[in-house]
Amino acid sequence: MRSRRAPATQDSVDLGGILCWLQREQRQSLRLRFDAAGKLTANCPIHLPIPILMELLQERLPWILAQRQRIQSQALGQGSRVPYLGGLLTLQILEAGGPTLNRSGNTLWMTGKLSPEQRQRLLQRWLRQELKALLQGLLAHWQARLQVPVTHWGIRQMRTRWGSCNVVKKRLSFASSLIAEPHSSIEYVVVHELMHLREPGHTPRFYALVEQCLPDWQERERDLGRRKRKSPQKKGASQ
Repeated sequence: MRSRRAPATQDSVDLGGILCWLQREQRQSLRLRFDAAGKLTANCPIHLPIPILMELLQERLPWILAQRQRIQSQALGQGSRVPYLGGLLTLQILEAGGPTLNRSGNTLWMTGKLSPEQRQRLLQRWLRQELKALLQGLLAHWQARLQVPVTHWGIRQMRTRWGSCNVVKKRLSFASSLIAEPHSSIEYVVVHELMHLREPGHTPRFYALVEQCLPDWQERERDLGRRKRKSPQKKGASQ
């Protein structure tokens, strides 16, 4: 392992060849996280001095190395299975040509000589685009039917929710992991969040309105995450 050295800027630090990006926040403690592409980010207090930060990172280096090894072992390769709309797509990789990703039936064709991190980024970008297109269609249909205004909607990573609704600002958010769920369940999440603009709370009236639109909403909700994890909530798509 190479000796640690101070970074040229405070945007990142070098941990013996492992680049750690810094995100300064109003917080009391240090938080480390890897994204799907293997990028390491440290959420740290705004005024934490770099020398102290480096000591804390060195203390956690065994965890960092173990996590990086786990991510690398899960790197996309020939024949990898990708969860998609309730099923699985098989990844086929051709190193010739430029970086592209296209779907043909149940096969994803990836071209280009890419690193594991580049493959992950390309896949995540494609999955996000697929989810965005699907959500656009569902939102257009159900927003017109329910006659509710939406000022903004977006996709983001969520750990405990499939979707959320800011009733005051009329803004919706959807979990990026929804792309792995069946179309019917994604539609349920869309209806669920839009319905909050008519009935903010999870009241009997709320679920009665949802049932008018989707009589099988309970089955759709049960299908959420059934293939890989339990549904993150007991009742409803958001809290």
